[in-house]
Parts: sequence; structure tokens; C-alpha cells
Amino acid sequence: MPEMDKDCVAPAPLPWAVCHNCLKWYLVNIVSKTTEISIPITSEKTNKGTVMVPVTIEFEITYEMSLCLKGRQPGKLLYTTSLIPQEEVKLYISDRYRRTTNETYRYSTHSSFRNNVAALFQSQQSNDLSQYEKNINSSTSGGGGGASFNFLGIFSIGGGGSGSSSSSGESITSLQQSLQTFHQTLVSASSAVEADRSIVISNFEEQDNLQTTSRTLKNYNNCRAVTYYIRKIDEVYELSATIVNIRWRVKEGRLQALDTNWQSAADVNTIQNADLKKFIEHELKLLPQLNDTIKHNNCITLTTDGTVIEAELAHCSSCDPERMLELEVHLEKERAAARRLYMESEFMSMEIERRKKLLDAGNLSGFDTPPTVKPATA
Repeated sequence: MPEMDKDCVAPAPLPWAVCHNCLKWYLVNIVSKTTEISIPITSEKTNKGTVMVPVTIEFEITYEMSLCLKGRQPGKLLYTTSLIPQEEVKLYISDRYRRTTNETYRYSTHSSFRNNVAALFQSQQSNDLSQYEKNINSSTSGGGGGASFNFLGIFSIGGGGSGSSSSSGESITSLQQSLQTFHQTLVSASSAVEADRSIVISNFEEQDNLQTTSRTLKNYNNCRAVTYYIRKIDEVYELSATIVNIRWRVKEGRLQALDTNWQSAADVNTIQNADLKKFIEHELKLLPQLNDTIKHNNCITLTTDGTVIEAELAHCSSCDPERMLELEVHLEKERAAARRLYMESEFMSMEIERRKKLLDAGNLSGFDTPPTVKPATA
């Protein structure tokens, strides 16, 4: 081959990257705290004394919920059948999801899962689970706008009562409670996806259903039955929660000099008022700390599209002893015939090598005809 021009050579392929295969959601929790701080009294006549001023501080905690793939496991059994020797059956697989869903609003398993998570989470936050159907319909019927918003995976928890008292025990419980609540949401969303994507398998074809996939199974064994198991495959995920960001801001107060924008925990040192600085530092210590991570003990399973067929050979034969003996004798004859062909092939190879060596030695005399092997008589 001629040398190829360097401009025509494609670059080397990129290597496979080793990265965590995770689905992520971000929960933003805002907690409000109210306190009173002292400020000096300033007037034209006097500059002595202080006054107590109420100030409301908001703390924003961002949780990163990571659902990381750990492996796969056999799913629920959909259909099973046993075929006797030489029996053949035709199975019809009907996918409910594709029959009941318009092609425009049809999503993959993971997209449907994220959509259900968003709808369930919104219903739980509003304390009205009856809104679930409305939320899921509004996201799928919009053709893109609502569904795209749900796929972002950014939720606002909100809430948090006012007050100046807190404890480290409550903060740890808050992180664990957020993980537990979100785990329940994921389990419910997984169940919804599994129910929505149910598959019906039968050995007869429904006349009113044209969107079926047929598959033919046949047992080619002579004396042993075969049992076929048709099931789905589930993906197994592990859920963990991590504090990825903590911010604070002065929401309202009579101190016009304070910055009301969101600030990080490190910006506390820039506060001039000693009472406000002490209060914010105290509350930050009681909140979950940055990069704190906890994992849930129970895994999450998510169903996948398609099915897998497993075959199991029967342990006992279904033929009578005479029939079994007849089949064994037939198999032995077939093995002997196959071995005879193999030996004849080896014999011809050795004869060719022998004649090549005679020619290489300069022997140009005629070759002896190899003996013909007669087939054995029964």
C-alpha cells in the first residue's frame, strides 16, 4: 500500500474515561433564623448607648443526591413455559408503554424515571399527593418545556421555621431525613416506571393488537424437556447525599449597611457587627457541614427495556429405557462415523507429506496408490 497523506489520517480515538455513572439531583433547603443585635445610637446630640434591632438571616443548604450504578440483577419473572421434546411454540410480546403512549411524548427509561421523581417530589412538598397525576401530565403533555424543567433535577425544599435555637442533633437528623425522604421518592418513582412499562407475554396473538413482537421457541432435544424463563433485568443503584454548598444572607433588617446578597461561610469574617458575626458563626456550626456525606443502606432498582430468556434443561429424561438405549446406540454410530472421517483425513495429510518429501529428495518415480479403506459393515 502506498504511504497515506498525513492530512488524510484521522486522529487517534479517545480513550474510555473512568467516571462514576450516577444520576444526580440537587435539593436546595432554605432555613430562616431571626435574632436581635445591638447597634450604637447615632444622633447629632449624643453618640452613646445602643439599641436592639431584629435581623432575619437565611441559610441555604444544597444537598447533592447521587444515584450511582452498582450493577444489574435479574428482574421479576414475566412468563415461563416448558416444552416437551421437539415441541415448538410461538410467543407474542406486547409492550404496554408503546401502545398507550404517543410517539411525541415517549421517553427512555431513565428520562421517565427522572420525570416521575420530579412529579412525586413536587406533590410531596405541596402535601397533596393527588397532584401527582396533574404534575406528571403537565410535564409530558407540554412537548418539551415542562419535561425539560423536570429533567434538570434541581428542587427547592424551602421552609424552615424562624427562631434562634437549634442543635447539632437536629442538623444531623435533617441530613438523614432528607436522604430518607428522597429515597422514598425514588422507590415510588421506580415502581411507577415499572408499572408504566409492563410487558404482557402470551402464546396467542390478540387480533386488536398489531404492535406485538413474536418469537419462536423450539426444543430440539429428543428426550428432555426444556423450561424457558422470561424476565426483565433491573439496574441496581446506591443512593448517597452530600452537602455541596452552604450560603447565608441577611433577608431583612434595619441595617442598611449590610450586604443582602448570598455569601459563603468564609465571608463571615467580613462582618463588622460583632453580635451578628457571633450569631451567624454559631448557627453555621449547628448546620450540616460542607462535604458531609451519608449513604442509604437500601439500594434502588430501576427496570430496563426489553426481556431476557433463560433456558433450563430437565434433569430427568422423558423417554422409556428402550428408546434411550436406541438413541445411545445411534449416537455411538454417529461418533464412530465422525471419527472414521477424521482418521481418513489425517491419513491423506500424512500421505501428502510423504510424497512431498520424496519429491524434495529427487525421487521422481511413480507414487504407490494408497490403499482404499473400505467402510465397516454393520
